[in-house]
Amino acid sequence: MVNLMLFLFLTIRIFFRAEWIFYVIIIFSICWIVSGISFGIMLKQTIFDDRVVILAKEVDVLAGPDKEDTLLFKVHEGTLAYQERNESGFSLIRLPDSKRGWLVSSAIEAIYMAGAIQKQELEGAKLE
Repeated sequence: MVNLMLFLFLTIRIFFRAEWIFYVIIIFSICWIVSGISFGIMLKQTIFDDRVVILAKEVDVLAGPDKEDTLLFKVHEGTLAYQERNESGFSLIRLPDSKRGWLVSSAIEAIYMAGAIQKQELEGAKLE
């Protein structure tokens, strides 16, 4: 729809050489660019949301993805973190204060936005 409007303005500009059409096209182009950027930011925030919450009462955060690695610190239930990656049953997390470490993947759960939860429920219903 937006592209159609842009081409309509350009066609009008070809046949009618009024100065105001040039300014309308410039304003329309700026609005189109701003809306595209805001849509991209919104899409990134909803699709690539890497926030997790700790579900276990207390979890050891280790220096590596192995139970024998050095204990760095402990996190408690309800702690918010960012998941960076998974590796052999462990997840690398980053806390808001920039501390990083590995913990057992079963101790965390991803945080989904309301729209993403509804989408997952619909997809689950379709599979059944």
